[in-house]
Amino acid sequence: MQDLKEWLTWLRREVGFDGWRFDFVKGYRGERVREYVEATQPAVAFGEFWDACAYEGKHGDQLCANQARGIEAYVGLLSLG
Repeated sequence: MQDLKEWLTWLRREVGFDGWRFDFVKGYRGERVREYVEATQPAVAFGEFWDACAYEGKHGDQLCANQARGIEAYVGLLSLG
């Protein structure tokens, strides 16, 4: 984990990144995100959390190309900040 914190810090200081987007935050503990954010002090950090995807098809087993519902929820979270 220390290597990752050092790399993120390098991205901020040397490359100019000013924030982090954490993918699939349902897949790991929030303490990890806090650890990375506290160690690197980004201007902004957010995680991608999809609580449900839309499916279609005769058996409801085909992922819809239009995931507007999930995107609308995501945008709603951003506007709360």
